[in-house]
Amino acid sequence: MSIYKKCYINLVESLGDIVACEPIVRYIKDTYKNIEIFWLVKEQYKDLLTANPYITSIIVVKSLYEADLLCAEKENSETLILNCHYDKRLCNVTGNVHRNTINSGITIDNIFTNRSILEAFSMCAGLPALNIKPRFYLKSDINVQNLPEKYVVFHCKSADIKKDWTKRKWNRLAKHIIAEGYHIIEIGMERIVTISDNYYHDYTDIRDLQKIAYIIKNCSCFIGIDSGFAHIANCFEKYSILLFGKYLRFSNYNIYSGNYKIFNKCTIIYCNNSYTKYIPAIIVCKVFKSFVYGKEEKLLNTKILYKPPLIKKLAYKIIKGVF
Repeated sequence: MSIYKKCYINLVESLGDIVACEPIVRYIKDTYKNIEIFWLVKEQYKDLLTANPYITSIIVVKSLYEADLLCAEKENSETLILNCHYDKRLCNVTGNVHRNTINSGITIDNIFTNRSILEAFSMCAGLPALNIKPRFYLKSDINVQNLPEKYVVFHCKSADIKKDWTKRKWNRLAKHIIAEGYHIIEIGMERIVTISDNYYHDYTDIRDLQKIAYIIKNCSCFIGIDSGFAHIANCFEKYSILLFGKYLRFSNYNIYSGNYKIFNKCTIIYCNNSYTKYIPAIIVCKVFKSFVYGKEEKLLNTKILYKPPLIKKLAYKIIKGVF
């Protein structure tokens, strides 16, 4: 067996993928004790890795295509190249098609079929299908001042509108949570909650990923849609209520490793074979109430499968002017 001296991890994006795949670094370090590990990543995600004690250096690239070229240059008998991107992935900067010759069988069409992100991406790299609890490493000096003593983190807006819940339902949930005596801190790229209340705090202007992770680490509960910040909550083993609908060709899928893979410390509410927006606010309110009062234990640490009536979906389409 080759004794590798260096390892290059080609995983340039996105937030959730990088956070979920942190265990790959520890696996490589355990397998090759004295190896140096270099992670290729885009600038906006660098802060996810800066405090990781197992990474020798972070290499910032502008695109997946640039990372592919750099890895090709570094390849030799003493260097381990881990190509974590699935086959035929498009570089969103250059439009070039990324090729994965190690495991070309994993593509966008089947990547989440009975697999977590960590399992799929480690298999793409030629590693075993890893299932290790992810960790997030905070800088020693990171801090966010004046956080409430008891607060719930909201993350309401995904990069894909198909994953989103509705503003009306987020506002209804916010009022319910505030009535229970909890503050709400909303994170993300865009404010969704519109209520005016001293218990609501808009932190959507924070872009520092270390500070956002600190906020999540110290919350009482995390509530959000399928997004990278939910992976950070998983790292800190925070109780989460997550809203999932169908995405691409996948329905009722679980992309997490560690606790959330077995629905421990979380409740995932699935909208069966339909979009997240159809999940009723009352279900989420009930789950949160269970968290607060420790009642209805069957709703905690589990999954809920909600099947929206056809009439509701038709009514929504009519309101939106589809018909």
